[in-house]
Amino acid sequence: MPKSNDEARLQIFLLVGRFQTAWNSHDMRAYADLHCENASWVTWRGQLYRGRQEIYERHVEAHATFFRSSTMQNVVIEAIEFIGSDAAIGHVTSEMIGDERFPGSTRKSRYIFAFSQESGRWRIRTGQNTPIAEANG
Repeated sequence: MPKSNDEARLQIFLLVGRFQTAWNSHDMRAYADLHCENASWVTWRGQLYRGRQEIYERHVEAHATFFRSSTMQNVVIEAIEFIGSDAAIGHVTSEMIGDERFPGSTRKSRYIFAFSQESGRWRIRTGQNTPIAEANG
């Protein structure tokens, strides 16, 4: 793997770490700053947020209410695939506790991210959060 991809992979790993840290500290300004200006985000309920500002505003609302005590844990980067020198796709799993809509439960999710560089930094261009269903039978 070329050195530039090694360096980019490290930057993306650090970005995912900041994603978790911002969530757990409920710092939605820091969370939003991880996204490109024209980013999009699809929630686990299928809502679509467009742009860094809307991502910020909607997450501020959620973290003032049902996510106010939530924490993201066991964040695992499953894969990062480069699709150019300044773009990559990633799959990340995590578990969340403290969602007040689901008391006492652990929500498992798989994210798909498109990462790209903006202003010399790797950021989230688009993301989607999908619940991982419990196995049946």
